[in-house]
Parts: sequence; structure tokens; C-alpha cells
Amino acid sequence: MPPYAGTLLGSREPTFAWAPPAHSNAAQEAIELMRDLGRPGDPWQCDVLHLWCGERSDGTWAAFECFVWVQRQNGKGWILEARELAGLFIWGERSIIHTAHRAATVQAHWRRVLELVEGSDDLMRRVRRISRKDGEEGIELKTGARLDFRVRSGGGGGRGLTGEVVVLDEALYLKAADLEALGPTMMAVPNAQIIYASTAPEKPAPGAPRPHIVDVRSRAHRREPRIAGAEWTNPHGTNVNDEAARARVNPAYGRRITPERMEDMRKLLGEEGFARECLGIWYSDGGLKWTVIPEAAWLAAEDPEAVISGPLVLGVAAQQPERSMVSIVACGRDRWGRRVVERTGRRVRQPDGTVVDRPDYRPGTRWVVPRLRELVRRHHPLVIVIDDRQLADEAEEAGLPVYRSTVGDMVSACGMFRAAVADPDPTKRDLVHLGQEDLTTAVAGAGTRDLAGLWAWDRRDPATDVTSLVAASLAVWGLSTPRIHIPSLQPFVLYGG
Repeated sequence: MPPYAGTLLGSREPTFAWAPPAHSNAAQEAIELMRDLGRPGDPWQCDVLHLWCGERSDGTWAAFECFVWVQRQNGKGWILEARELAGLFIWGERSIIHTAHRAATVQAHWRRVLELVEGSDDLMRRVRRISRKDGEEGIELKTGARLDFRVRSGGGGGRGLTGEVVVLDEALYLKAADLEALGPTMMAVPNAQIIYASTAPEKPAPGAPRPHIVDVRSRAHRREPRIAGAEWTNPHGTNVNDEAARARVNPAYGRRITPERMEDMRKLLGEEGFARECLGIWYSDGGLKWTVIPEAAWLAAEDPEAVISGPLVLGVAAQQPERSMVSIVACGRDRWGRRVVERTGRRVRQPDGTVVDRPDYRPGTRWVVPRLRELVRRHHPLVIVIDDRQLADEAEEAGLPVYRSTVGDMVSACGMFRAAVADPDPTKRDLVHLGQEDLTTAVAGAGTRDLAGLWAWDRRDPATDVTSLVAASLAVWGLSTPRIHIPSLQPFVLYGG
């Protein structure tokens, strides 16, 4: 479908992707099958198949668990159709089961698959029987291989499902206990796969079990060796009115999904529902823990009117290990000598004339160096402290004043930041912040990781992204470390620049 004039286009690039190393890849066979059936895939859909279909040298799948987290109506169903039909007609998988939580979802997927099969004489010649009975829909080949479609009765997860490949659409409704019966049934299958497809889950009620995909997502972000997939998600604190935020997590935005319909959904669902269903914002699994910096100390340090009035330092941090989010934070002193931390950003006029804040806390890395050039040109920072090697290389090549932080610098920066906010002696607390949501969320949910008896912020939990906190710590440390400074030319006010 051609793009709508004057709108941003959805991002092909996921905000996170991971697949284990593979010897070969079978995805192209599925992609060509769908093309031959008259339903070619979008580039992003084909990319997800490539993540799922890596093969080891013995021909077995490199990933046992596969996932795609993306918003409704973008086209994740095509990925499932391609995977199922290739498994049935090309790869010789004997038993494939497609499931969803709702009967209507199963029926819609069944009708699309049936249309593809019945529209192809080549495929129909290989079909022995098509079952159309409600609740027992399926396609059986002359070889005995089957593709069945089932509703997960009562939300009962994987109970009663036995297959070489099990597809779990609407996986947000799965609980960890739901899959207890599924695992043992697949133990004897030499080349099995479980596939999850879902939007962001709702936060469970107090005392209720959390959705199983929260654990799947956490393991993927730890880059475990038998899991593969991609997600299109926005971080907490994303402005729901920001069109760029809508486009980056809806690959079909500007094509199948119109800006007008997206705005209709915002009004229909309300801010919380829209953030989850259309912007891909996952709930913070652990809640606000405040385990490192006390909540009272952080709230006491909030001053929304604080203004940096002297030379400053920029801290730049990338979420690790996948570098899916990058944050830029400034630290400088105000006219009373207090250190002020502020996540940078600028105000952008939308196509409809509204003005939104565009924070310098965004997915990907391509925007970072151009934005740093703007900040250096306007504000002449003493130095830019960067902890990511690739970003530091790119910034240096652009002629920017870069200091590459070491592990020792990071340890010092974390301790310095905590002391500046929550030192046991209140008279030594001299750091204030503006109350920006992404930084507050990071501080509230931050944990620590051990570094040979020392500590630094833990950056591997996808439920709490501490990227802005890491960047803020580097900026505070950089301001307080004169040996790395390059003389600044003038003082300034930062936000909006």
C-alpha cells in the first residue's frame, strides 16, 4: 500500500532484536512461498522470519522459542502464516498447531490461511482433507502432516497442545503455569519450536501471576542462546502525542495504519490503553522499587524550575547490550552553585500544528551524533562523556569533544550520583533535577551489578531501562572531574535547544 502523503512512515528497524548464531537460514523459502501465493511480505516481516529461521549445522532450529512483540494491525499475522505454510508444505513438519486466546482471532487467521491454500493448485494437489468443523479446523496433507487451529480454552495456555511447532498468538494472556503441560510433550520432538506473537500485556492485578511473555522478554534481553525475535516498543515516559513515537513502533504506520485512525484510537482507548495497545509501552514488571536511592531523597531533589546557568557536561549512554535506547543528559551548575541534571530535548511542531517535546532518549543510534553536533554548536559543553565505543568513535570522527569513560569511571560516577542525591549527611546533597519521567523511572527501578566488589547500575532488565540514569551519572562525574574538561566558551540555558 502506498504511503499517505505528508506523514512519517513506520520503522522497519525494531527497537530490539536478537537471534542466536546460525549455520544457515531457511526464511527465504517461506518468503518466496508467500510471494508465489500472491501475498508478499513487508521488509520488516521478512526480517522477523530471518531471526526465527536460523539453522544449526545439523539442520535443527537455532532457536527453540521465537517471538514478535508488535502492535495490532501491523501485520504480524503474515509472519505466522508464512511460518506455518512453509513448515507444512516445504520443511516437512508433521504437526503444527496455531492457537489464540479468542475464537475470533483463530477464525480470522484460519480464513486467511485457507484462502491461500485453496487459491493454489500446487498446494491443493498435496492436500488430503480440510476440516471445517467449528473448533476442529485444520489442513491435513497426503503425507499425514497437519496444521490445526485451536482456541486456548478459557485462557488455558498450552495445556493439551502437542505439536512439533506450537504458535501462541495473543500470547499476552499466557501465564507461566499455563505452559507446564506443554513443555514435557515437546521433549521427545527433535526439532521443535514455540512461537509467541503479542502486543504489550496489561499489568496484572495484585496477587495475580504475571504474563509468561514478561519472562520471555527478559530472557531475550539477556540474549539467551535458544531464543530469537524482535520487538517494537517505546519506553516509559514516551509522549503519547508524539507522531515519531507512534511511527517507530508501528511498522505499517503511514501505510495500512493512518495517522487519523491512530488519533481515533488515542481518544477511544484513553492515555493508558493507548500507550499499551498502540505505542507498545510495557508495564514496569517490578514496579518502582527505590532500592538504591530512597524515594524521599529523590523527590526532595526535584526542582522543575532549576536552570543550568554555567558551563556544562553532556553524558551519553546506550542501553546494553543491544543498544536499543540512547539517552543524552546534561549536568551543570545553577546560579546558587547546585549541580543540575537535565535530560536534553527539543520542542517539535507536528504536522497538525501541535508542539510536543522530543526527548533525547530514543531508540537506535543514528540520531545521536547529529543531535550532539547541535548541542555542541549551541551550548559549547566542557566535554561529552560517552560509555559506548561505537558512539564515541562516531562522535570523535565528527570532531566533537569526547571523553571515553572506563569501567572505573563508571563505578565512580554511580557512587558520586548516589551521594549527590542521598548522602547520609544532608548538607552534602547538592544535586537537583527537573522531575523528568524517564529519569525518575530509571532511578526508582534501578538495581546494581557487582564489579569485583564494587558496583554500577544494572542495565540488563528490560522492564526498567536505566539508560538516562547512566547518562546522568556520567554527566555528574564529568562536571566534577576537571582533568577531562575542554574550556567552554559561554554559559546558556539548555532545554529547547
